[in-house]
Amino acid sequence: MRIKQNITFCGIALIFLIMFTGIAVAPPVDAPAISFEKSTLGTDGVWYDADVAPGPSIPIGGSVEWKYVVTNIGNVPLTDIYVDDDQIGNVAYIATLEVGQSVTVTVSGVAVAGQYENIGSASTSYYSIYLYEEDPSHYYGYDNKIPEFPAIALPIVAIIGLAFIMQRRRN
Repeated sequence: MRIKQNITFCGIALIFLIMFTGIAVAPPVDAPAISFEKSTLGTDGVWYDADVAPGPSIPIGGSVEWKYVVTNIGNVPLTDIYVDDDQIGNVAYIATLEVGQSVTVTVSGVAVAGQYENIGSASTSYYSIYLYEEDPSHYYGYDNKIPEFPAIALPIVAIIGLAFIMQRRRN
């Protein structure tokens, strides 16, 4: 009878050992995180991640478009996300961004002359954790107009041409 009791006791002890050892799982830790990417649309219809100058070339006065993509790469939903631009100001407000979800916002403007840079950003808070991501974008505004032929050049070319013809006739 003693053997049977020992086996029963050992069996119960083994079950408790299996049930309570190594099975304790830590509760999941909230890890909020965002990803932010800003792109500039070139005249060829391609979005450029123009983090460094010069970026795509865009004619002065032409339309320039920027794309802002905010993605929740954390493990908790995010709320009250602000998308801003240092040149444009407030671009968008995103009320809720679920885990793995992305929101794309596009803004257009008018291209100015020369090298242009602006920095987009996305920000939010999750309890006491402040989240902020930024990304620069560039383009180069160029003059695509054909320069006018100067009015003074026409008479000068005509005089030089006549002088050349007269010289050839003498010879």
